[in-house]
Amino acid sequence: MFMWHNDINNIVDGRCYAKGWRGSKANSVDEVSKIVSTYVNSPCMWAYGIRNKNNFVRADWLGLDFDEGMSLKDSLIEFEPFLHIIGTTKSHQVDKGGKVCDRFRVLLKFCSPCENYRDYEHTVKTWVSQLKADKACVDAARFFWPCKEIVSAKHYGGLINVFKAPEIAKKTKQNFAKKREASQNHHKKHGTYPSWIDGKLEDGCAIGTRNKTTYMIAAELSKLGFGKDYIVDMIEKSSIPSCGNDDFSKAEITRTVESAMRR
Repeated sequence: MFMWHNDINNIVDGRCYAKGWRGSKANSVDEVSKIVSTYVNSPCMWAYGIRNKNNFVRADWLGLDFDEGMSLKDSLIEFEPFLHIIGTTKSHQVDKGGKVCDRFRVLLKFCSPCENYRDYEHTVKTWVSQLKADKACVDAARFFWPCKEIVSAKHYGGLINVFKAPEIAKKTKQNFAKKREASQNHHKKHGTYPSWIDGKLEDGCAIGTRNKTTYMIAAELSKLGFGKDYIVDMIEKSSIPSCGNDDFSKAEITRTVESAMRR
């Protein structure tokens, strides 16, 4: 399967290709060669025709671009063992930043569909690293302009594997607890407190949240070893009491602080 976009009037303007993508069941070398030489295209299939890696559904092919790296002649040797499509791109042998060289695209077919965008990106990244291809190809939301000319289309040969992406380490509650404990120990040692408290004291709080804000501050400061009188005085002199339509008396502040410290 392959994706293509029927807007061929705005080629080179990437803003026109965020949505409106169409899927094709094309999977043979001849069918895919026709698509990649005619339309803006991508081997990545996106749900709802919206180009976004989070909409990634699958990929049957992998695309690599070569720009100022491997020569076209060498690519025919490098990829000869594989079922492949090789086509020149729009800047092939064109002066680009003072450099004229071979610029081309290589499409290789997976032995089984890649159904996870992280696996796709990891697989492309591996090939890019080994062959020094264009790093921009790694993105699972990547699309390609049409090839100028199909140079080689091999109908048989080796298929490539999908490389499983490394697992992303999940943040655990235990890790969070350790970080919080370390932070509290630091503040206790130096007699300081978290910066969010300074923000509340200086800027105040939303209307109707004075008691809640006072409670939160008192609960945190009491854990760090600050006494009731210190906390009450701190709240009374802050911007918090003025964040309401009525008086926030010292007695009310004291009751809220005491409630937080009993928690």
